[in-house]
Amino acid sequence: MISPTLVNALRHVSEYCRNRKGLKMSTVSKEVAANSCDGKFVKVSGDQLTSTCGKGEEHRYTVAKGAKVTCDGKESKLSDLKAGSKIRMTMCKDDKNKILAVDSGKLIESLTHA
Repeated sequence: MISPTLVNALRHVSEYCRNRKGLKMSTVSKEVAANSCDGKFVKVSGDQLTSTCGKGEEHRYTVAKGAKVTCDGKESKLSDLKAGSKIRMTMCKDDKNKILAVDSGKLIESLTHA
């Protein structure tokens, strides 16, 4: 029997896939698991994004040119992110300090608590 928590998590991943147009569920699941990091947005300056991790420590990342930014599943800009909001950053496989995508909003909240 599949647990309700797993069913809920799969439902959210499926919704995440629909919001990330053109990506297959298996691609996004692997991407989220292996190349992502959750945190709280602090600030952005040029191509540098600062966030805090679960321990409250600040980390700085380079945002790739053309990085995809979404808020509640809708296309957005880095300048639209609010300090303190939860974010999920998708990193480059070859460079864990380079961000390819930033997602924020209610979907991140529900995936974090699934």
